[in-house]
Amino acid sequence: DWTRKYQIARDAAAGLAFLHHEGIVHRDIAARNILIGESFQAYISDLGLARLFENPEDVSQGNTTKSDVGPI
Repeated sequence: DWTRKYQIARDAAAGLAFLHHEGIVHRDIAARNILIGESFQAYISDLGLARLFENPEDVSQGNTTKSDVGPI
């Protein structure tokens, strides 16, 4: 139902917001990288392409990350 879909989307967005707050950019966010738990809670997975921002304030300014490597 739509309530469950909304919950999953909200959980995924909250997880991504947490990563950004910590200065981490996932760089491969996709449905295949969202795991669903027993109670339908969403978890972000596969941080293999994740990168740290040079400065935490760069998160809000959209600046580049420490690595020049991008998705393959």
